[in-house]
Amino acid sequence: MQLRTRELESTVRELQDLNQTKTEFLSNMSHELRTPLSVILNACDFLKGGYGGPLTEKQLRYINDASECGRHLLTLINDLLDMTRLNAGRKQFHPMRMPLAELVRGCVYEMRSFRPNGNISLECSFEPADFAVYADPQLLRQILYNLLSNAIKFSPAGGRVQVLCKENREAGVAHLTVRDEGIGIAPENLERIFREFEQIDSPLTKQYPGTGLGLPIVKKMVELHGGRVTVKSEPGAGSAFTFTLPLGAPDDRPGDLQQP
Repeated sequence: MQLRTRELESTVRELQDLNQTKTEFLSNMSHELRTPLSVILNACDFLKGGYGGPLTEKQLRYINDASECGRHLLTLINDLLDMTRLNAGRKQFHPMRMPLAELVRGCVYEMRSFRPNGNISLECSFEPADFAVYADPQLLRQILYNLLSNAIKFSPAGGRVQVLCKENREAGVAHLTVRDEGIGIAPENLERIFREFEQIDSPLTKQYPGTGLGLPIVKKMVELHGGRVTVKSEPGAGSAFTFTLPLGAPDDRPGDLQQP
């Protein structure tokens, strides 16, 4: 019995070492890939700005294609790096008590230019009109960008995407919902979408390929705040992703409001 226990303990240590090695490799590799890619993207921006001289329409089209592909690749690398840091417990986390409405409105405004399927209405509402949450502004922006990006990509032209923010003082949390009128998700896939590197097979996921890390990153970042994320969806009837954030710090002291 003791021998078996020692063997199991040894196996666990080996698996932990392997996981640590994998984490360090992915983190280092992500950094190594980002540096030359940033140089390539900067060169594309310089050329588009006319610093290398006038460009023909064909040359400009090639540079725009290279820039678009490069930025997509950078997004994939950043997702991989974020997931690696989250899994290793190395993601920087600096929560503060902050007003919610300004940050949410800013995210919605910035996403208005991202409409790959045509004109889509973006709206946000707050109940009450404004209230504070205890969150890391940078991570909260990333959570909202990921959810809004998905909602917009999977919405038809003329569709509507809403961000609904509601304070629940009794529970001490805020509920934030990103709702769309898109293609929806089948019941058997609702759990899969939060698994790392999982992608649901549909024509739109083939049109907008990715790492399958966007929603897992959202889940882990929400959990880092002590919240949880849920989804309600039906095929053809859109999706609603809801996550919770604390209204105050864990020690329940209100503290001063800070601007993110």
